[in-house]
Amino acid sequence: MNKRAIVLISSLAVAVVIVVLACSIFAIGNVKVVTTSGLTLSDAQSDEIALASGIKKGGSVFSLKEDAVIANIEKAVPWVKVITIEKRFPSIVAINCTGRVPYIAIAVQSGGYAMLDRELKVISVSDLPQSGCINIGGYMLESAVAGEFVQIDWLSSLISGSESTYFMEDKLAYFIKGFRYVATSEGSDNYLDLTTNTGVHLLIYDSGDIKYVWQAIYAAYISSLKDGIYDVSFGYLYPKVVEGKLVASWSETLPV
Repeated sequence: MNKRAIVLISSLAVAVVIVVLACSIFAIGNVKVVTTSGLTLSDAQSDEIALASGIKKGGSVFSLKEDAVIANIEKAVPWVKVITIEKRFPSIVAINCTGRVPYIAIAVQSGGYAMLDRELKVISVSDLPQSGCINIGGYMLESAVAGEFVQIDWLSSLISGSESTYFMEDKLAYFIKGFRYVATSEGSDNYLDLTTNTGVHLLIYDSGDIKYVWQAIYAAYISSLKDGIYDVSFGYLYPKVVEGKLVASWSETLPV
């Protein structure tokens, strides 16, 4: 056997040894579910998440596909939000997650209510709206499947605008007691009617930059509370463009 063949065989043998060692040393031996401080799981729930992940013990840590693991969990366990999949070498995989909180309740055409979190993921579908959630009237989903996301552009914009104000960072429900989507005969004039805890109606048209408009209407309402500009026990605050600028206008009667 010539020298080149010996070198080649030796190299292959070393490679095989490395692969074997890697497969044994870096084989997944433990899958841990780690939660944030605001979420406590039972052993059964942790086992459910680990099982849903699709992670197989004995498989290589290096071959783990994190995106697939996250997708598996969030589809099978809708109330869980996976933050990261952490590889703790040599043999541990940690699933870092938190809980999704029901935020919005919307009726479904086939019956019941879809409970959505702030990312508009369907956490569950139930016969009645869950307590503490915002129940949106005047709007229905064609269908809703737990574990899937729904796309409602105006609602996403409204939530985004709400979260950028400190007072409403946690939940709209602390501030709004009534939420109604009003579809007009013209279609282009559809609007959102949000009734505050003081009884004032805040109107947002379903057009343009809803996030920006909502922030302006909200700021005007807060100013009215502080400065006594309007009688905040009734009436309507709505957006109006004056000389190219968006302003919040006040009306004692419905302006649409």
